[in-house]
Amino acid sequence: MNQKRIAEINNGIVNSIIEAGEGTNYDPEKLLSVPGYAEAPVEVEPGWTYQDGQFAPPPEPEPPTLDEAKAAKLAEIANARWLVETGGVEIGDMTMVTDRDSQALITGAALQATIDPTYSCRWKTGNGFVEFNAQTFLAVATAVRQHVQACFDREADLAAQVEAAETVEEVQAIVWEL
Repeated sequence: MNQKRIAEINNGIVNSIIEAGEGTNYDPEKLLSVPGYAEAPVEVEPGWTYQDGQFAPPPEPEPPTLDEAKAAKLAEIANARWLVETGGVEIGDMTMVTDRDSQALITGAALQATIDPTYSCRWKTGNGFVEFNAQTFLAVATAVRQHVQACFDREADLAAQVEAAETVEEVQAIVWEL
């Protein structure tokens, strides 16, 4: 019994490829005797079509419309902004965590430092714990806020470019350089 690639076909579409023959659980001749199975050349993959004994690759997807390209690009840019915004920021020799929970905690501590100039705290950074006095913590909070705002400003700038684009190619050329 020799090895054969068998395509499982449903409604003219290849659903899966089965390697049949020696060393497998499938007898190629039995499979090929069942409707919905055909021997497949090596290049055939799921998604190909099968009609009148012939395999064909799937059709190329329709190119996106300008509106579809813009919507996809705006989602891509928003995701890039979120990744950078919440990915942390280097401040001096420490890494401040900037996920949404950390941003809220930093805001609360900054408020306390504003209310009480004698405030101090031990804060866990990406490099371990650091002791901050009120003035230093306010500087750190300001740097974190500037980082977050810069992310939103970059998103807004790129979104404006997307909205101004007049072709799909112009939209696709807009990228957030990470």
